[in-house]
Amino acid sequence: MRLTEQEVIAGLSNGKIYVRDTLLDYFENRHSLPLELTHAAIEVIERFGWDDAFLFPHKIRECSHDEKTLTWCFDEIDKLIAGTTTLKAARSTLPMHLVSWASNAPVELLKKYRERIASNEAFLKPLFYAPRSTLEKIDRRIEIAALDAQQAWERLIEHCNSVADVETFAEANISDAELLLLPIAEAGNNFCDRMTEILADNAGDHDSAHGWLVGLMIQLAGRMRHEASLPLLLSKFAFDWDWYNEQIVHAIQAIGTPTIHQAVAEYYRGK
Repeated sequence: MRLTEQEVIAGLSNGKIYVRDTLLDYFENRHSLPLELTHAAIEVIERFGWDDAFLFPHKIRECSHDEKTLTWCFDEIDKLIAGTTTLKAARSTLPMHLVSWASNAPVELLKKYRERIASNEAFLKPLFYAPRSTLEKIDRRIEIAALDAQQAWERLIEHCNSVADVETFAEANISDAELLLLPIAEAGNNFCDRMTEILADNAGDHDSAHGWLVGLMIQLAGRMRHEASLPLLLSKFAFDWDWYNEQIVHAIQAIGTPTIHQAVAEYYRGK
């Protein structure tokens, strides 16, 4: 029997950490999670503490934010930096994960709380080998949110062309390009034809701008939950590039419909 999302969220009140962690995994790699999950996860953390709430508490950084959860997150970052909340050594990176979580809040909330963000030293340094500080990333999100979808698309093409000859993800600044996907995904079906045209083009040079663009279109298909793109996504496994492979899996998980699951099962049965 398949549980509903609400039943999974309700199960987070279970007294066993392994059960709670498994239920949290149910929502892994989705691009939009219900706020009820965030509130339930916070209740678990307040009940058991960071060390005992979940085996991998950093997973909360994938959860959605509203104003209440964002300010709670800010308060927790302050406590951790001040040392008023102690953690096991294995949790030493938790403050960075919470900073990352806060940086993914809705843009309107980030604009509202930018002064608080800019005054917190935790946001003034890069995270996880990122080329920019978290504050710079947030300002970049705010800037991109002001673009319409067409402007974002043009910037995305320009970005990929500008990094055509680089070899590393750091040089290609893929994290910046991924931000440009947000207004495009919000535009919905208006960009489906362009996305599928690029995914269908196997003649392009995947070691150039085309390769970076294809990887980003794989991500876009997931963000748009575009079922019809599945055959094109699966065809990209043939290139055997780790980045493509990883993004295909994430896109399929993000689309996540029963139809998609059945089609993937049939694809592998035919192998």
